[in-house]
Amino acid sequence: MTREARIPRFYQSGPLQIDDEITLEKRISHHLVSVLRARDASQIMLFNNDGFDYLCKLSVQGKRATATVISQHNNHTESPLHTTLVQAISRGSNMDTSIQKAVELGVNVIQPVYTRHSVPLLQGNRGEKKAAHWQSVIVSAAEQSGRCALPELGAAMDLGAYLSQLDGRTDELRWVLSPASKQHAYDAGSWTRAIVMIGPESGFDADEVSRITQAGFEERLLGSRILRTETAGPAAIAVLQTLYGDFK
Repeated sequence: MTREARIPRFYQSGPLQIDDEITLEKRISHHLVSVLRARDASQIMLFNNDGFDYLCKLSVQGKRATATVISQHNNHTESPLHTTLVQAISRGSNMDTSIQKAVELGVNVIQPVYTRHSVPLLQGNRGEKKAAHWQSVIVSAAEQSGRCALPELGAAMDLGAYLSQLDGRTDELRWVLSPASKQHAYDAGSWTRAIVMIGPESGFDADEVSRITQAGFEERLLGSRILRTETAGPAAIAVLQTLYGDFK
């Protein structure tokens, strides 16, 4: 049996409506024409954060492509659990992996933080380039995983600054993963919102953990093994989705 090829799927900012002819963003057009070798009248799927997928027909002219919206379809891939990943900024591809897998697993907000042992502060142009790169990782992961909404990427900030701006809400589960904890990642409550905080490669110092727990976070342990920073975040999100989200 021949398997049908998967329809390419892309995030396109701006409004989308049936019968509209869309000028595709440069990165989409380039990927379709130069990488996928897309042909005239072939189909793609677009989404724009409004909860729908849009089936489109391509028009290829040289190295540029436009798309005409054919139909609109509900997308039900978003989890009922609103999750935030607070990730200490890790080195190189480790941070990319944390972000990519978190998006695939349904995270809603990704908040990078600087901690004592994280990557040093990225200032000016370097910080802007890194944020743009992380945003591209989010877009790519959302496209691949079939999501209809892009997770929000918070501006990188110091751990203390992040903790100080948290409110005292009580309808939100807050975990900080710690190999020193005796409490496994389970909670008997019923939650619709959760934050999980992950330390850098060498972990949080004791005084950092103290400040985090004072902000309403509970220390939790995932199994009997120490997980790498790029593994811990996605693993915790998977546990949360199993307990309270759409992995049930």
